[in-house]
Amino acid sequence: LCSRACEAGGGNFLVDGYAVLDALAEDPKTAWVPSALEARAVDQTSRLPSITPIVVRAPDGRRALRCRLSGPPAAFAAQRPAADSDDPAADEAMLSAYHAAVESASDAAPRVFLQPGDALIVDNYRMFHGRDSYCDPQRLLWR
Repeated sequence: LCSRACEAGGGNFLVDGYAVLDALAEDPKTAWVPSALEARAVDQTSRLPSITPIVVRAPDGRRALRCRLSGPPAAFAAQRPAADSDDPAADEAMLSAYHAAVESASDAAPRVFLQPGDALIVDNYRMFHGRDSYCDPQRLLWR
């Protein structure tokens, strides 16, 4: 919920993670990536240890995707081959293709500029979300 908008910058963007997986599957060079993202556990440790696949299934079969957005490419370092990976090179190639596709989609995504009283509701299983930088210290969004 936006309480006070930015004077400049701070555009929010949404990326359909399912569409990213579909695009990867349609390209012969990356067609293997979506199934690998669901099968291969990678290190996603940030504050708490997390060694899991990028794509996991909810009890109802729905896919939930993880990725780091909004920030320098170094933000992707939070997803890396697990220390005990049986094929770190394949995991690195999988992550590289996935991150490039997400980055490309986030760069192309339209921006939403919230105004006071606006709310942005996101399906966190499917959508990636982020925002562009801003420098207005009075900006106030409630999560």
